[in-house]
Amino acid sequence: MKRHVLWECIIGDVSDPDTYASGMVLGWEHSDAGEWAKKHVRDGKLWYITELKNTDHIQFLVQVFGEMSDKDYTYFSLKWGINP
Repeated sequence: MKRHVLWECIIGDVSDPDTYASGMVLGWEHSDAGEWAKKHVRDGKLWYITELKNTDHIQFLVQVFGEMSDKDYTYFSLKWGINP
């Protein structure tokens, strides 16, 4: 099983990027892609990270990761892509 990026987005300058991102991640988790991913990742665990992407303009990269087989990730990528 490998760790794969399942969803990502960039958010602008907000006072609390983790709180802001958590709502977006929750929305993705309840989408068809998120529901499918939760059933196919190792131990049903997804996690996300928020990091500063660009220091010229304050932006944060939000990524959801999961560990799944190459076969499942190929199916996921073909059906939904990284940003469905």
